[in-house]
Amino acid sequence: MQTPANAYPHALMYIRIIFVGTVAQMGYNMNAGILRGLGDSVSSLVFLIVSSLLNIGLDLLFTVVFGFGVAGVAAATVISQFVSWFASMIYLRAVYKKVDYSPLIRKIDRQLLIHEMKIGFPLGFNTSIYSVGHLLMQTVINMQGDDFAAATAVATKITGMAIVSTTAFSQAAMTYSGQNFGAGNYERLKRGALRIPLFSGLVNLAAGLVVCFFARDIALFFNGNETIAGYAVRYVHVVLPVYWCYAIFNGIINYVHGVGDIVYPTIINILVLWGIRIPAAFILNAAGLGKWCMAGISLSFFCGMVGMMFYYTTKRWKKVIAGVHL
Repeated sequence: MQTPANAYPHALMYIRIIFVGTVAQMGYNMNAGILRGLGDSVSSLVFLIVSSLLNIGLDLLFTVVFGFGVAGVAAATVISQFVSWFASMIYLRAVYKKVDYSPLIRKIDRQLLIHEMKIGFPLGFNTSIYSVGHLLMQTVINMQGDDFAAATAVATKITGMAIVSTTAFSQAAMTYSGQNFGAGNYERLKRGALRIPLFSGLVNLAAGLVVCFFARDIALFFNGNETIAGYAVRYVHVVLPVYWCYAIFNGIINYVHGVGDIVYPTIINILVLWGIRIPAAFILNAAGLGKWCMAGISLSFFCGMVGMMFYYTTKRWKKVIAGVHL
């Protein structure tokens, strides 16, 4: 990935520690999915907030007080992930006793397992394709030097502040569509198909404009280096004003996932990532404009939104609102 030599040992240490928390992250996400399926989205949010606050507190304790550096930051993340996982596990067993939740496998429902595999494997493949794509994007970013790589990390934190609502709307979209499709409320399913993603886009646009206005002050708060802050602001100003397209794009993807259609979103995701975002980044780099590689991200957001909105004109969507399981 062309990681700068001075950052390599720290990056290696960080990723080795973070991988320990993978099982906890998976466990929490599964438990949060169960809670949302039961209509309890508040509890999973509370666990997430507590985990985030604990992560911040441990970051300060391990780095400022104990001086553990990068290893301390990684350890703080892993510990907070395990706490959220165990807390959600205890809550499910205590509050939803009729669910008979158990973290251990007692018996396997073969039909249910086959159904989950049909949905899970394409989703996993989709995620893997995206992960590899992000590695290639990071390679282009690292090729621009230490300052630009550091600026991108800062910019990612800044954009993350503005897109919190996107994650919430997307999760709500999946739960809403799944529940209504399962209950046979096809008219209600049809009404929410564009409303939820569009509201997500509007909220994201408003938040994005506010963050763009204060981008330089926020960047300097994260990193006092003027050069790094300048690159970070450039990244934010290029990507964030178009993030509303991603909010709609991702909202529709999750809405479609909720009704069990994985194929169409996977195709669009692959085309957007490998046909637009990555080629654009490498073309810009080859043209000597590597420090504008984030423009490929903005272009991919817009194209992805158009591609997913087109889904509602297809025969697949007509089958869904007619009650046909894909």
